[in-house]
Amino acid sequence: QWRSLGATPNNFAIECAVDEVARKLGRDPVEFRLYNLAPANARLAACLSKVRELCEARPRAAGPGFGRGYACGIYHGHSFVAAAFDVQVDRQRKQIKVLRAVCVQDIGLVINPDLVRAQIEGNVMHAIGQVLMERAPVANGGIAARRFSDYPTPTFADAPQIEVALIGDASIAPAGAGETALIA
Repeated sequence: QWRSLGATPNNFAIECAVDEVARKLGRDPVEFRLYNLAPANARLAACLSKVRELCEARPRAAGPGFGRGYACGIYHGHSFVAAAFDVQVDRQRKQIKVLRAVCVQDIGLVINPDLVRAQIEGNVMHAIGQVLMERAPVANGGIAARRFSDYPTPTFADAPQIEVALIGDASIAPAGAGETALIA
């Protein structure tokens, strides 16, 4: 289900390209992003810095097959988000398991923090589904999925440990959480 005109897949492509450029230049991907953010994007930089701080407080698993990816974005010009996902890749089984997700969001004044955290957790699960399992099978010129069991979505077994931090200036009008976390 894509509810915007490409915000999620477009940002996914952009963030992958940023990672590739940082890797090619031998730069840390978070530092590379922070260095290239304009001063006008201070709220996004704060989200990215906070997500890195939370991740560094608990190092990811070491060794082959383990990794951590970072991404950030701005949704509709007023909601700011950064996220990091720790994953384990099993090349033999061709499986990717998300172990931990950290998401930091700045939406200005947060009216109901518990509700916003729940919304972000839902975004994280939706993103896992989009990237790792959701697909619409096509047959005979149409969608072949006829029931929920024909369209895989994440379940509790796929849920990583999710950590959410809400930051920002309470004097800024609330922007709303919506699906902002999906873009990262």
